[in-house]
Amino acid sequence: MIKMLRRHIDSFYDYLEKLKSKDGLSTNVAKIIFIIGKQGWVHSIIALIMGVIIPMFLDKGKVIFAIIFIVLAVLDILWAAVCTDYHKQMYVERRFSTQLLTEQSSLIKSLVIDIQSSDRANWRKHIFRTCSELACSKIYRIFKDVFKCETRVSVEFILEKPDKNGKTQRFVQMAGRKSVSRDKGRRPIPIDKKQKFYSSKIFMNNNNGLNILRPKEIDDANMWVQHNNHDVKFYWGIAVCAIEEPHVDFIVQIDFLEEELDFVDKTNDEEIRKFIERNLTAYVNLIHLSYLLSLNGKNQIEEV
Repeated sequence: MIKMLRRHIDSFYDYLEKLKSKDGLSTNVAKIIFIIGKQGWVHSIIALIMGVIIPMFLDKGKVIFAIIFIVLAVLDILWAAVCTDYHKQMYVERRFSTQLLTEQSSLIKSLVIDIQSSDRANWRKHIFRTCSELACSKIYRIFKDVFKCETRVSVEFILEKPDKNGKTQRFVQMAGRKSVSRDKGRRPIPIDKKQKFYSSKIFMNNNNGLNILRPKEIDDANMWVQHNNHDVKFYWGIAVCAIEEPHVDFIVQIDFLEEELDFVDKTNDEEIRKFIERNLTAYVNLIHLSYLLSLNGKNQIEEV
């Protein structure tokens, strides 16, 4: 019930944000109402006035007038609460947007420095790994600093290379990783040996786009998100066809280690999709670009 009310309130706030971008009398009135509503001294004066008027009407036996002013006092309390909550929510979103822009700018600057300081003949060989590691770190910090949410962020990709017998096989490698305990990727592993991992299922089935797992799906004994699923509460996997559809070439993965995701309705796939489009697409696009820049003459990615 409370969560449903919260969603309705957030939808109302979204409507107000859209309304703010329009010109008109109603828009200006709404802005003034919310600007005044967040001023504590306004509500203090109203409470003081009500504290004088309501007893005065009760003493004179004018109960109806007293009830009217009691209702107005309650409405003022609700007005103050809504305005305070609205500005608090908008502050969090603005802070998140500001941090996103800061982290994205920092990521681009770091890539430029890395390219400038590298051998011109070799920078393309490691640009995908560098970009993936930086992007994972930035995304991790955003969830940690703004939403106080612990995550594990990684980028996995498919590559083909000879096995021990010289036969070409498909391998899965982690190009970037960031968590509270580790910030480095892993060596390539044959995809046949990772069949229980959900990411391998995405690669093998070419599940392009957003892949979401919730606790009931993560608890499946026939499927792993990590080697041990006990601390993973939710999983988002953004699968990308970098070269030719429908083949999935890499996945940006976020393991959420928290039960509650206050910044998005975790039961609503469409809301999660909009959140990702609004806040994480820039990182996915940068990783996509670095992937394309890393391709060799055969249009293939090499081990990073």
